[in-house]
Amino acid sequence: MSTTYVVTGVTRGIGWAFLENLSQNPENTVIALVRNKAGTEKRVVEELGSPKNVHVVEADLTNYASIEGRAKKVIALGSGLADTHLTAKYRLDLGSPYSMSKAALNMLVAKYHASYADQGVLFLSISPGLVDTGHQSQLTEEGMLNLQRMLASFAEYAPGFKMFTPEESVGYMMKVVADATVEKYGGTAVSHHGDDKWL
Repeated sequence: MSTTYVVTGVTRGIGWAFLENLSQNPENTVIALVRNKAGTEKRVVEELGSPKNVHVVEADLTNYASIEGRAKKVIALGSGLADTHLTAKYRLDLGSPYSMSKAALNMLVAKYHASYADQGVLFLSISPGLVDTGHQSQLTEEGMLNLQRMLASFAEYAPGFKMFTPEESVGYMMKVVADATVEKYGGTAVSHHGDDKWL
């Protein structure tokens, strides 16, 4: 059965890993929504060899009318850092704006679920886990110290946790997405395991 996926943020990191993963199945149609169509098309050709099931579309996501009624599964990238119990118990005081925006995203997912569940549209927030997207190399000395402190808290929460590559993370998340239904996950925020084990 053919499935169409719309992926945003495909220029790097997790978005690109989703594009790679999904394009490997010729039954999938992958629509990459981007701001820079030419640059993305060039990368697709160079790295994926022009798969026929990938379509790069320049799009304005602020224009809801242009995308309304097209999706059956809407997956948002959340974060375990939006979990208030995890934050309080392990004293995760860093990244406040990021954590707050992800908590707001989770509420948006719940509200959209409340509005669209009866129409069979799944809204789900899924955390990718801890993913090495290459941003660590750009941190200042203070940023590195803060990261180490946060990683120590993560080790207390989940001894033996590991950082994923974007490809590994997407592999885990795709298993959850494939299993997701309105009844099972609608309006929730889950980890890459499909539960609340964030690492």
